[in-house]
Amino acid sequence: MNSRQNYISSLPFLINHGQANWWGHPSLSQHFCEFNQEAYQDHLFDMFKVWCPDTVKKSVVKRRSEFLAGRYCAQKALEDIKHESPKIQVGKHREPIWPNGIMGAISHTTGLATAIVSDDPNVTGLGIDVELTVDPETMDKIGKHIMPLEHFEILHHSKLKPQEVFTLIFSVKESFYKAAYPRVQRFFDFNAVNVTAFSLEERKITFKLTENLCDNLQIGREVDGYFHQFSDDTWATLVCLD
Repeated sequence: MNSRQNYISSLPFLINHGQANWWGHPSLSQHFCEFNQEAYQDHLFDMFKVWCPDTVKKSVVKRRSEFLAGRYCAQKALEDIKHESPKIQVGKHREPIWPNGIMGAISHTTGLATAIVSDDPNVTGLGIDVELTVDPETMDKIGKHIMPLEHFEILHHSKLKPQEVFTLIFSVKESFYKAAYPRVQRFFDFNAVNVTAFSLEERKITFKLTENLCDNLQIGREVDGYFHQFSDDTWATLVCLD
């Protein structure tokens, strides 16, 4: 083990964590944590009072550490809105089952997890996603699948690299899926939404629905998503439906 690996192993599981106000939305409560997979131990579920389902107990360390970090953030976000932190169950498609009256979402990537919740009755769907910047080679391989309808000119921005814009478009579609799924209750693909505008100044991505998903998510509805740069190569997007 080299000196860098020794240093990483010496760090605690939770390196940095706290409330996040990335969006300036008063009815949303968000918590984030940077975590160290090298320091993961099974007893941390008990230490942090996070319920671990049997399916996760049998999974690889990467999955267990990400699950712990994400659920820890979710519990803290619920506590921030004075909501008793329950055992957050797992749905049949691995989605979190939130308490009655709560909308929420969880996301994680390498070393970072976040969760966001709201008890505002006007919020009918929440989706959040965190991603590392996609490398150019991967973008070329999956570009047509992620952006089947968009013109690739949208990727060319004076202040961002094409792969950064691509990462944000991929991410905002993931966030929309999470926000819409509780109402849609079925899988839908990336071509269900078409990104029509990208604003770096407003940190906003606008898209239109291209298929009828449910009663209030119909063809032509325009939705705004927002993005935040967490670090040089880590991005977050949010979709809040009302």
